[in-house]
Order: sequence, then structure tokens, then C-alpha cells
Amino acid sequence: MAVCGRREGPLAETVELLRAAGAAEARAATCDVRYDDDVATMAARSTGLGGVRRRREQRRRKLRLPGGEALPERLAPVIEIVLNGTFFVSRAFGAG
Repeated sequence: MAVCGRREGPLAETVELLRAAGAAEARAATCDVRYDDDVATMAARSTGLGGVRRRREQRRRKLRLPGGEALPERLAPVIEIVLNGTFFVSRAFGAG
């Protein structure tokens, strides 16, 4: 099993949890899905692990002020992760 994320600490913890739960093999790769090169590197490191299953952990982000006004500067990273990330990962693993 391979997991990816932007921060090494949570990835290492996840790998240890997977191994403790009986995963035959667990690998972690730092990857920011907003960047195609990161995704390609992660995909290359994940070869030989079998099929692809996807579980996305989505963090809730505060995009609105109390009055309901959207904050454009907070929206750009969300769009990059959701749209670009989905495209890059799907393309790298041949899904879709």
C-alpha cells in the first residue's frame, strides 16, 4: 500500500499504523497533488503494489467570513488541489 501527502510526519505515522494493522507492504511518498511532477514521482515509487484504490482526506477550509463573503485568496489552493490534483493523479494512474 502506498500513501502520499505533503507532510512527512503524518505519512510516517500512517505507514506505522498500516504495518501494525497487518499491511504486507506500506510505503509513503511526499507529494503535493497540485504539481504534476510530484504526482509522477509518487506514481513511479508506487509501482508493483497492485491496483489503485483512492481515499481522499479532505480538510475543511474556512473560505467565508462570518458575513458570508468568500475569500478568493483561500479559494485558489482548494481549486488547485481538487481540480488539478484529481486530474494529475487520474492521469498518472490511468484512471478515468
